[in-house]
Amino acid sequence: VGSSTRLTLNNVTIESNTTAAGGAGILVTDGAQLTTNGGAVHANTAQNAGGGIFFDPSTVGTINATRLSENRGLYGGAIYARHASVTLSHAEVTGNVANRDGGGMVVLEASTALVEDTTLANNRAETGQGGAIVVQEAGAVLTVRRSTLRNNQSALQAGGIRLTGVGARAVIEDTLFEGNTANSGGGGMMQHGQVEIRRCTFRGNLANRFGGALGLTTGVHFVVEDSLFIDNRALIDAAAITIQDAGTIGDLQRSTFERNQAAATAGAIKIIDGATPTLSGNTIQNNRALDGGALYLENWSIPTLINNVIRFNHAERAGGAMVFNYASPVLRDNTISDNRAGWRGGALYVMAGSQPVIAGNTFERNVADESGGALLLLEAGGQITSNIVRANRAGVDGGGLLSVQSTPELRGNLFVGNQCGDRGGGALFKLNSRPVLLNNAVRNNQARNGGGFFFENLPSVVARDNDIEQNVASGSGGGVYFQGSQATLTANGLRYNRSTDAGGGMYIVGQANVTFTAGSLSYNQAPRGAGAWVDGIQSFVARGNQIVRNQATNGEGGGLWLARTNAEISYNQFVRNRAANG
Repeated sequence: VGSSTRLTLNNVTIESNTTAAGGAGILVTDGAQLTTNGGAVHANTAQNAGGGIFFDPSTVGTINATRLSENRGLYGGAIYARHASVTLSHAEVTGNVANRDGGGMVVLEASTALVEDTTLANNRAETGQGGAIVVQEAGAVLTVRRSTLRNNQSALQAGGIRLTGVGARAVIEDTLFEGNTANSGGGGMMQHGQVEIRRCTFRGNLANRFGGALGLTTGVHFVVEDSLFIDNRALIDAAAITIQDAGTIGDLQRSTFERNQAAATAGAIKIIDGATPTLSGNTIQNNRALDGGALYLENWSIPTLINNVIRFNHAERAGGAMVFNYASPVLRDNTISDNRAGWRGGALYVMAGSQPVIAGNTFERNVADESGGALLLLEAGGQITSNIVRANRAGVDGGGLLSVQSTPELRGNLFVGNQCGDRGGGALFKLNSRPVLLNNAVRNNQARNGGGFFFENLPSVVARDNDIEQNVASGSGGGVYFQGSQATLTANGLRYNRSTDAGGGMYIVGQANVTFTAGSLSYNQAPRGAGAWVDGIQSFVARGNQIVRNQATNGEGGGLWLARTNAEISYNQFVRNRAANG
């Protein structure tokens, strides 16, 4: 069809044609316009592009209620459009094959394509990308509305739609991506241009890695909102979405991620290589991976996560909800609950080089089978501010938090009702960590030793204006336990804590130097050393404290018990403390 011809085909079938060039079924050239109403373009084969229909520059195509099936071409098994305008409405694009890219359709070089109320199914890119559609190069624009992409396959990237090239754009709305597969990334879609996705469902898509459902990479600007990602899988990582590369920015909001699964990392979302997206108002639940049950952030990515609900995710190893690995996100006002890790970090595992800002979140009922019921910090820093850390559990250490060789600042947090089997019901700080603890409330936590906090062999602990109350140790140190640490404690209140062995308020042993000033040590209880048990340390200074109504139920030291210690006790008030002996 050429020379500015306008051709309308009504209920016409074009079948089993072949060409060594392009457009085996229909070739549209020289400004021509083609309209099809009904009918079929079936089983045509082109050695070049466009097995079914080839649209040359400046042509227009309108495909209405037409079936394009089992066509084959080098590029664009059913349709190839270059500098053209093509509309598909109520069409079926099924079972087409491209030897290279675009099993169903290729939209190239300033072409525009509108796909509405159309099914693209069982198309295949045999050696290339884009099982259903490829949109490529500057100026290419694709709009898809109310359509279905199902069971399309790609040998490389994008089982469904591949968008690539600076200036390429796609708008996808109210569309279902189901059962699409890619051997590389983006089982449903892989995007390198500008993309907007609204009210779409991605279900049961599969990729080797880089997004079982969707890959957003190489500086893409994106909006994904009000969409559902469910039952997608990745054979390695990122079961639902990968967001990758510096310059990749955008908003992922008000979407649901559920029952996605990755064999290695990121049960739902992976954010890597300097990407800076914002995730807000999403629900991320019941996802699973080896590490990072819901999210995995690494390689200098700096995302912002605000007002998300992240719950019931599972990591077989670390980070039931999330892992940060050389990543420094802002995590604010999220609810992170009921996640589980088979090893460490029931909710969050923060690894080397990460400096996150963690503020205003609720970490609740998370479980780590070994350590760090809610949070685990390993060789990391960051600011942990105004969070609620409640009712988390660890099988061994750090019911609420475990810090290993890390330098966190904790300010204004509530640690309440956390528990672990051994050390640090609220938190354990160990192995050269240097915590700064300001204005925290530590209440009703439980452990064998250090019901509230446990500090092990630390070069520096700064604690000021904290309230440590009603914590319980089945061994020693109901409130806090210091093992060989250097600590400056100012204006802290340790009240109503209990232990069943020694040190209801504080238990201090090993090569420690502890200064306790302007604080309160009151209403604590233990068989001996009810207020504080201090034994065999280098120095202990208690100055200007209120030491009131502590009770040693079965031994000495109602207020303080001191042995083998260089101690300075000055300007304190000892009021109504009691001991069974002495």
